[in-house]
Amino acid sequence: MASVQINNLRKEYPNGVVALHDVSLTVEDGEFYVLVGPSGCGKSTLLRMIAGLEEITSGDILIDGVRINDVPPKDRDVAMVFQNYALYPHMTVFGNMSFALKHRKIPKDEIRQRVEAAAEILELGEYLDRKPRALSGGQRQRVAVGRAMVRDPNVFLFDEPLSNLDAKLRLQMRVEISRLHKKLKTTMIYVTHDQIEAMTMGTRIVVLKSGIVQQVDTPHNLYKNPANQFVAGFIGSPAMNFFEGALDDEQTFVSPGLKCKLPESIALLFGDLPGRRGVVGVRPEHIYDPAEAGNKDVASEIGVTIDVVEPVGADAYIYFYIGDSYCCMRVGADTEHRPGDPIQVCFDAGEIKLFHPDTGDAVTSA
Repeated sequence: MASVQINNLRKEYPNGVVALHDVSLTVEDGEFYVLVGPSGCGKSTLLRMIAGLEEITSGDILIDGVRINDVPPKDRDVAMVFQNYALYPHMTVFGNMSFALKHRKIPKDEIRQRVEAAAEILELGEYLDRKPRALSGGQRQRVAVGRAMVRDPNVFLFDEPLSNLDAKLRLQMRVEISRLHKKLKTTMIYVTHDQIEAMTMGTRIVVLKSGIVQQVDTPHNLYKNPANQFVAGFIGSPAMNFFEGALDDEQTFVSPGLKCKLPESIALLFGDLPGRRGVVGVRPEHIYDPAEAGNKDVASEIGVTIDVVEPVGADAYIYFYIGDSYCCMRVGADTEHRPGDPIQVCFDAGEIKLFHPDTGDAVTSA
């Protein structure tokens, strides 16, 4: 096991494109660290720089306090699992998993011991004599993980390993990789564009946008206390609803199609905003039918017309317009609401978020 420290890391390509801007992160020993963000945000580039597959423009990478910028990839004691499995089609499962060990001239008995031990953990024991073409997608991905495991690395690197699997297999492999981390207690750095993967697997998550770190936090804090509007919109499915407007003299937030009486704690935050303007954010599960709000402290009721009702198993998502904003609320699957129905909705006052209209930063009492 090992810690990974990244200090002021920058990646600039010869054509002037900057993939990473002054990134500094610390991955603790044994942590499951997830890098998440949209395509092109620099997350895979960062992972490849840790692996030694991308050159560093400036900054340092340290593993257990040792600077590895100039250490060849094979000597960094890291193992990487790729998106496309990268298995040798002419080799058996055993051959694929043992290839790196044979290259290192590890004794045959030790190779067999390591491969069989990894195969048992990954439930691949009965497939060791098969070739990749005789395996399912999930089994091939487990072989790729097993090939990394047998090297007994200090750090595991995962580059979107589940993106080629169907939904059921992705769920299964998420559980298996999380279980593997608990069993091995090895430092893991995992790249994904899927915020559900990030939220369910990571002990800490880094949200990246355009090569810049937006927030580093636990899954719970990312969801409850986003640092800015980008994080608030990226983390959570469906995304947070946003309304841009201004606060009038009566603590009422006014936006196209929306007049909402805000709680005093939120209204006070508008005092330092230019023109008392801001962006209010509310998650779908914090919008209610007033009749179902119970004893929650709710903001003003708003009349809307349902556009789409989307059943998703135990829940249903109801979509509608408030002014120019297309909004979503989460309700129970037994809802009787239908497209075209006029309904009243209200916001959970205690869950309203406020963001700066220019910078997008969260505005809080702290």
